[in-house]
Amino acid sequence: MKVLSNEIGRLTKGNIHGLKSTDTIEFIFKSEVPNGRDINYATFVCDCRPLKDDPWRVRCVAGGDRLSYPNDPLSPAANLLDTKLLLNSTTIGTHKGARFLSADLKDYFWKK
Repeated sequence: MKVLSNEIGRLTKGNIHGLKSTDTIEFIFKSEVPNGRDINYATFVCDCRPLKDDPWRVRCVAGGDRLSYPNDPLSPAANLLDTKLLLNSTTIGTHKGARFLSADLKDYFWKK
């Protein structure tokens, strides 16, 4: 329950465990849904990562097949050619001290 509370608290306004929130989503009643908009669903994905500080993971994933968003909902990504050029330039330049850094974002969306 604490892990699920942390996931929901991270996306909303926090929780009782003092987790830093992003205020990304807000729950509303069904009667408050604007006309012409669809209701989406959420799936909870559970996992155990024994090598992490907090091994239990729960992620709330919104169903994308019923998404009705008026703007562009895509997250831009590099194509295969750009990726190959980046990796090749790094591996070729290793004798000159080239290094490669990869990063993982814990919370992709945030509110300004």
